Amino acid sequence: MKMNIPNRAYCRLGLLALLAALLACGSPRAPIRDQGRAFPNREPEIVRDSGPVVFLPTDYSAATGQPGIHRVREGDTLFAIAFMYGVDYREVAAANNLSPPYTIYVEQELKLNANVPDPAAPSGATASASAAAPSAGIQRRPIDRRPSAPLSSGQSSLSSGSSSGSWQWPLADRGSTEYRPDINNRLDIEAKAGDSVLAARDGEVVYSRPFGDDEGSLLIIRHDERYLSAYTQTGRVLVETGERVEAGQAIVELEPVDSGSPMVYFNVQRDGNFVDPTGLLP
Repeated sequence: MKMNIPNRAYCRLGLLALLAALLACGSPRAPIRDQGRAFPNREPEIVRDSGPVVFLPTDYSAATGQPGIHRVREGDTLFAIAFMYGVDYREVAAANNLSPPYTIYVEQELKLNANVPDPAAPSGATASASAAAPSAGIQRRPIDRRPSAPLSSGQSSLSSGSSSGSWQWPLADRGSTEYRPDINNRLDIEAKAGDSVLAARDGEVVYSRPFGDDEGSLLIIRHDERYLSAYTQTGRVLVETGERVEAGQAIVELEPVDSGSPMVYFNVQRDGNFVDPTGLLP
C-alpha cells in the first residue's frame, strides 16, 4: 500500500502537466499581423548617437534600399529631407521636377540628386505620374502642411541672400559650448531645464516634430534661399511647420533630463553644406 502512494502522486503530477500543456496549446493567439505590432519596422529618417542628431550621408537610402532615394514619410518636407541628407533642397527639387511650394506625397520616392536613376514606376506609367497615384495598394496623398502665417507689418519675405537679418545664439543664458566638426559641424550648447531655445534668425519653420519619449525633438528653420538651421533638444515644441518666426523667438521649452544638464545641438547649412555655426554667431 505504501508503494502506491508515490505512484499516485506521480500520476497526479503527470495529469496536471498534461492539462497545462493542453490549455497552453488551446489558448487563443493573436493573428500574425497583430503580433507584429510589437516589433514595428520603422523606416529611419535620421541616425542618432545617444542624443545628438547625425544626419544621413547622401549615399544612404532611408526606407528604400536604393542609393540616393528617399521615401517620403508623414511630416516630411522637401527642406527637411534635403537638410537631413546634407544636400541643397534646390537640387532635390530640380531632380524631381518640383516647383514651389514643393508639394510632396506620402510614400513618394524622391531622388536626392539628378544623377540617381528614376525609381521604378508601375507598368504603363512614368515615375513622375506615379508620385501622386495609387501604387501597390498604397494611396499616396499630399503631406499635411500648416500654411505659412501672413506677413505682419514691416516683416519681409525670405530673401535670396545672407543679409536678411543677423544671427544670434539660440540660448540667451548658455553654459559651456563645444564645436563638433566630426558630427556635421555641430555646436553642442549646455542649457538648463526651463530655458527657451530661440530662433537664431528670422525665417520659416520647415520641420517641427518630436522624435518620441526621451529622444528629444528636431526643428529646422529656413532663413533664406541659402541658409537653414536645425535645433535638436529634449523639450516642448512651441512652433509648427509653416510658421514664420523672428530672431530671438522661443521655439522650444527645455525639459529636465535623466542626468546632467539639457543640451541643445545646433546645426547650420549653407547651400546644402554644413558649416561652422561659430563663424556666424556674434
